[in-house]
Amino acid sequence: MSTPSVVLTIIVPLIGVVVYLLPAPFEPVGFELQSPPYLGDALPVNDHLQRAEKILENQVLGPESLVFKDGDIYSGTADGKIIKINSNLELTNVLSLGSVYCGERTRLVSGGTIVDGKPIVFFNDLAVRSDGMVYFTHSSTKWHRFQHVSLAMEGNNDSRLLQFDPTSGEVSVLMDGLTLGNGVQLSQDESFLLVAEGGRMRIHQYFLTSSREGEREIFADNLPGFVDNIRPSSSGGFWVALPTIRRHCLYDVFAPRPWLRKFLIKFFSPEFIVKSTTKPYGLVMEFAEDGHIVRRLDDPTGAVVSYISEVLDTGSSLYLGSYTSPFLAKLSLE
Repeated sequence: MSTPSVVLTIIVPLIGVVVYLLPAPFEPVGFELQSPPYLGDALPVNDHLQRAEKILENQVLGPESLVFKDGDIYSGTADGKIIKINSNLELTNVLSLGSVYCGERTRLVSGGTIVDGKPIVFFNDLAVRSDGMVYFTHSSTKWHRFQHVSLAMEGNNDSRLLQFDPTSGEVSVLMDGLTLGNGVQLSQDESFLLVAEGGRMRIHQYFLTSSREGEREIFADNLPGFVDNIRPSSSGGFWVALPTIRRHCLYDVFAPRPWLRKFLIKFFSPEFIVKSTTKPYGLVMEFAEDGHIVRRLDDPTGAVVSYISEVLDTGSSLYLGSYTSPFLAKLSLE
């Protein structure tokens, strides 16, 4: 072996060890998950989502969450806009966040606000009760939205469900110890909340009224993928979006191996990690109020829709949001 080869054989591993041992803000924790269910365990895999139509392709970027109001669809996008889509699928830019021309606004809770000794860094989802009470999740006390890969890979349980009282202006903690708290949705009668815990593949039920006020239980556990937003279905249940499927990624392999996650984060970009360890798949599931699965809709190849973050059910159609796609997807139910 030549001298340069010998030097490289020694130096390259040494550099790797030094980089691995250097201090960094990324502090992964080990945890165990139940064995992931097979995709067809609850209901058969299908290709219904492959019938979805892409609308406004290359006109929007990452329409993650959707609201239906007075016949129009509103969405926030990954590039900081609030858009409106009318019934003719015409797009209007309502405002750009941060612009001095974005109209009258009221700040309810600021990023960095300390609640019970911990800062709010990554606001995620919210639900507003009819009396104005606001419930919201924040996914991390450390990582921002653009750092969501680091957040998921770290696996810490510093996410919480919070309550904002508009009368007093106070913010209080309803649930803590969550790993990547995500979607939150009120039941139709506002007696409970559903809260997605993305990093543990489950949904919690938090009771707001009756003798069980303040109690929580598991609504759905060991789901086949990460849980994102939860929204009402037109049949009285809930639509749950699962953007990444466990049997199509390596999250379950990483879970008990924090050293492996630390190595990947230090040596590779988040984009490379996602691309190398996940496969596109489209999946949404409808749950009844008692927690049983009503139906599922799949795009097994992810060729039409994938990385779905939310479902908007108008009764005649489903609109599918995504935090990565440059379009909105529409699936007719008629």
